[in-house]
Amino acid sequence: MAPTLQQCPVCFNHYRSTPDGKLCRHGGKVKGQECSGSRKKVDSSGARAASSRRPCGQPKLGVGRPDGCTLIPWRAGRCLAWDVAVPSTLAERYVNLTSKECGLAAARAADEKMKKYGNALPSMEFLPICIEVLGPMDPNTLKFLKAICKMISVRSGDSRELFFATNHISCLLQRCFQRANIPTIKEPTGLMEEGSLRPDGYTISPWAQGRFLAWDVTFPHTMAERYINFTSQEAGAAALRAADFKNSKYAALAESKIFQPVCIETFGPTDAQTQSFLNELCSRIVEISGDPLDKSYVKQSFSILLQK
Repeated sequence: MAPTLQQCPVCFNHYRSTPDGKLCRHGGKVKGQECSGSRKKVDSSGARAASSRRPCGQPKLGVGRPDGCTLIPWRAGRCLAWDVAVPSTLAERYVNLTSKECGLAAARAADEKMKKYGNALPSMEFLPICIEVLGPMDPNTLKFLKAICKMISVRSGDSRELFFATNHISCLLQRCFQRANIPTIKEPTGLMEEGSLRPDGYTISPWAQGRFLAWDVTFPHTMAERYINFTSQEAGAAALRAADFKNSKYAALAESKIFQPVCIETFGPTDAQTQSFLNELCSRIVEISGDPLDKSYVKQSFSILLQK
């Protein structure tokens, strides 16, 4: 039997296994030390993949298929199946609820998913993932996403991931300005007396009212401890707080230039100022290209960066 790739239950990385089903020796999380999962026999169902998209055969007849399921146990020895719903916060069926309390559309959608799949998957743990279009989510989804984020941070061990995301968004903005025929420079120096403060970008030609535009990107985490009390009650609250901080930080620059904070949360919501700016930038791109689909293309580009 040829060796296959299997996932180590300790470090969660994939390694070759021997014909008898044991993992080959490999390093652990601490450099120079062997992982305690070396030479352990693992379940062959974990080979090559940890999850399956739209699995068939699990639910009872007439129920349909969930969006995905794990191929290795998630908790208490049971695999996890999930199904995603994105209810509209202002939909007619939900607006009477969401106008009174934040997140009720997601909670109602989660109840509907549980009724559909709860008893149809007796051997698996089922989780409805419900996030409203304006950001709020039900408590179980929030708890699940926290667990996933913790696993990612433990596995990657890289605290710079949010910095990379911010840099990608700043570069995307520069490309958007170029498509709108607006020349820009990255991280200009000399705009402020405080030499250590430099915005992410600056237009070389006037943006509006004969004034140049400087922007600075921030990427606040929707579930960060400093924001969670606000984002659990109102979508986009983290972006709004981050925008206020950026405006106060670059207040001296705003006296002679137009300063634009670009604040996009990790889960997608933005503040009103950022949304207005992106809409204006997309409109200028469409004016130059003549293609109305360019507006959708730009928004999809931001969406893809958020998913990464």
